[in-house]
Amino acid sequence: MKIVLISGILGSGKTSLINYVSGIINKDKNQRIGVILNNQGEEQINQNLYARYIPQESLSTLALPPVHTAFRDLLIEICRNENLNFLFIELTGIGRSWILKNQVKVVSEALDLYFTYAPIINVVDCSRIELMLKSMRKLLKNGILESDYVALNKIDIVSKEMIGEAETIVNNFNPSSKIFHVSTNTGQGINAICKMVEKDEIRY
Repeated sequence: MKIVLISGILGSGKTSLINYVSGIINKDKNQRIGVILNNQGEEQINQNLYARYIPQESLSTLALPPVHTAFRDLLIEICRNENLNFLFIELTGIGRSWILKNQVKVVSEALDLYFTYAPIINVVDCSRIELMLKSMRKLLKNGILESDYVALNKIDIVSKEMIGEAETIVNNFNPSSKIFHVSTNTGQGINAICKMVEKDEIRY
């Protein structure tokens, strides 16, 4: 099973991205896909796509200190009862990916399982990044720092100058981040993320 971790501040487009990417992978490869969704999101998930759908309302402490065993227990249950190819996990804006990674490692060792992992994607709303920088700077910075890729979303509604400013902010926080330009409204740039999710792997 390959774990795909999507982070980002509320309203950035995480759920829309998951809908798009998982839909394309499912259509092209006919894969069994599960999702753990942040139930606070504005976008509705397409539940028919998923072999296993878990709203995060039952996992309100997911990737938040202090570490809770709810996610760990759920992952163990999924591994024992589902044959998933991909598990998409959507973190809330205040969730920390390193906590999630630690819990996955515990499950891997306990069940003697080998998970694969897509690079972590942090979704950033280009149209609000200046506002987020002023009002939620720490959350914005943490998400970018703990990710491998940053998806600059909503490029269809902003100017080239705003996209350039967003890139500068991302690079200032994490110079090693790789950046995608995407629109979860038009689908622009989504295929590149699909290819990355399918082919690229990291070890947590």
